[in-house]
Amino acid sequence: MVFILDGINRLESKIDIIGRSVNPGSATFESQPTLSPTSQPSSSTSKVVAPSPTDVLRGLDTGQALLEPSRVYTHLTTPHKVLLWPAISIHMSTLNINGLDDLRYILEAGTPWILRHELAKHPEVLPCDSFLESKPALSMGYSDTAKRVLFTELTAEVMSKYSHAYFSTFNGLFPILDKEEFVSDVLQVVARNGFGDGDFPSIIALLVFALGNVAEEGTFGHPLMPQSGFRGGTAARPPGLQLFNEARRRLGFIMTQCNVENIQCLLLASSVSVPRSPWISIF
Repeated sequence: MVFILDGINRLESKIDIIGRSVNPGSATFESQPTLSPTSQPSSSTSKVVAPSPTDVLRGLDTGQALLEPSRVYTHLTTPHKVLLWPAISIHMSTLNINGLDDLRYILEAGTPWILRHELAKHPEVLPCDSFLESKPALSMGYSDTAKRVLFTELTAEVMSKYSHAYFSTFNGLFPILDKEEFVSDVLQVVARNGFGDGDFPSIIALLVFALGNVAEEGTFGHPLMPQSGFRGGTAARPPGLQLFNEARRRLGFIMTQCNVENIQCLLLASSVSVPRSPWISIF
């Protein structure tokens, strides 16, 4: 619904300016009056100032939607616009969450402000010293059989469990893969022929297993701290690290391919690497 409304808003803004003089450099593509070379901008023209948290709450009490993106923000993605919904502000205010003031910065700076804070949480890259124990695959289904391996920890039961955990959690929020196609074209392929270095089924499967492990440990793993609400792994070594390392060591072999599978690999990899606290939160 958010994507549909965002698309309608963009379409309406373009229809509204047909036949008018516009400023192509405007972030919101607003219509502008025609100015002569000697004319000066009107003093009434000024930047839109984002409402303060007090104004936001006052608008919520009166039923007015004040949480509209500022005309001067750099860029605000559609999922991040959900943070500006009145219901979100009401919920944060009701629970006394110390984050309502951040809405003003989101209005002013857009998505880059959120990304900067996410990057500041994890200044160090994920460790690359942990991998799965492997053995040569005996399958003759591929020409590169000598380079294909099986992982001792990834039994048929474990792969099925991780796949189910992924499709029950992450894929429900971000439907990147089709479950039936994954089972027939990916899961059965790697179970029968092993994991290769440069084929998409191997990489997609490893990324799905890593996210499945994150979902499982984040729900049933040992608590990081008493009553913290976070389970499984640590901030430096989150769940699924070994599986993710096996996947990202293979990503370089397919990064130049322009197809849907490559996009799926990159989306899955970003879902693993970005959210580390809490693990299951990939919003």
